Amino acid sequence: MTKPAAPDVLSLPISILRLSTRSANALRSLGVVTVADNARLSRGDLLRAPNLGPGSVWEIENALSRHGLALAAPSSFVVTLKSDGDADADRLLSGLRKAARRAGFILVEARAANPELKDGGR
Repeated sequence: MTKPAAPDVLSLPISILRLSTRSANALRSLGVVTVADNARLSRGDLLRAPNLGPGSVWEIENALSRHGLALAAPSSFVVTLKSDGDADADRLLSGLRKAARRAGFILVEARAANPELKDGGR
């Protein structure tokens, strides 16, 4: 359980988070100067940033939690992707799924209930 953040913590520079040089430099390259700037970013925002992988994001999340803070909630939106059974389309969809997972999106896969669509709609 995290302790409540002191209001003045948000205005402090990110150096109080005692992050690794890699994480601190990556945040600075995103224009993050204060703890509040950092807390406005979501996990997905950080994972899309250059030089920030899952380990760095974990480090940032833990540093924020020590001060009673967390990253912003991710934005929600729904995209429906369908494959017509074409091999090139299937490869493209597979790549999109992998990229979405790396960016921190939650994927929900729906299967066609219509029997005509189970074989790719042929």
